[in-house]
Amino acid sequence: MVVLLDCCYSGAFLRGAKGETAVHITEELSGRGRAIITATNRTEYAWEGEQLNKLDPEPSCFTGVVVEGLRSGKADGNRDGLVSVQDLYDYVYERMVDAHRKQTPQFSVRLEHQVVVARSGITATAFPKELADRRLAVGFADIADFTRLTRELEEEELGELVETFQITAADLVAAQGGRLINALGNEVRYATDDVAAAAEIALRLIKTMGNYESTPGLHVGIAFGKVTTRRGHVFGTTVSLASRLRSIAPKGAALVDSAFAEEAIRTGAAPAYEAEAAEAAAEKGSEEPPTYRFALQPMWQRPLSGLGVVEPWSITRQANPCG
Repeated sequence: MVVLLDCCYSGAFLRGAKGETAVHITEELSGRGRAIITATNRTEYAWEGEQLNKLDPEPSCFTGVVVEGLRSGKADGNRDGLVSVQDLYDYVYERMVDAHRKQTPQFSVRLEHQVVVARSGITATAFPKELADRRLAVGFADIADFTRLTRELEEEELGELVETFQITAADLVAAQGGRLINALGNEVRYATDDVAAAAEIALRLIKTMGNYESTPGLHVGIAFGKVTTRRGHVFGTTVSLASRLRSIAPKGAALVDSAFAEEAIRTGAAPAYEAEAAEAAAEKGSEEPPTYRFALQPMWQRPLSGLGVVEPWSITRQANPCG
């Protein structure tokens, strides 16, 4: 079920927002999956269009952008000929921000698979100049043993777990200045300009979700390098590598690629070796070693299909030398 809600204070419709408790949202939208896009957050007005002529009314700001994105195909963010519900939200959100509307569309999703809302009819050649290459840290995180959880947990309990995971991830990504690329079922994808921020998100997400009794743990993979970006989506080998690292990460752990490790070392976020801090302190005649936020541990090299031989690194929080 996909719900588009265009009215004032529509963000209050989402779970966790303040509102009248007699509105039984869960019961009304019960089912195997749902996605909700609202025109505003819980405190904003939803503005009408410029022309309110009864004979030829103009749609509201939100609805007008939705119609334009679907009718023109511009909401097809990854140019695959299909407009997913995530594509539609990304397009609407960015158009509203670009137009300086005092509305902040909100998105809540609880889906096991991607849902397509329209065909765009657009091919890859339609946007030849709208792609840009950037160096980003891309992270993937998912809930471990999710197939088992779908069998063991009640549907409402499973839905609450997934929604908590997605909301927690969104909050942590925003707090570190990153962007939540996608949140679909038990998986989230994010990107940051800074490797330290990407690692902070991963480790805090693992720790926070570990506090929930029903969560068996998370798998996280992060890669750093050049990616192609367009309208909030990211593409390229770096993205594929991050996904594969996530798939081989132990439960409750985060793995990064060698490029990420090199950048973390270069920027001073982590030492190259455990003994490096002590050696640096000795060279400077200091009794206290320099402090690092993270610790890196190289893992065994292994071949990954389509990516060649990869050397994963485990990244953890740097232990406090003072205990």
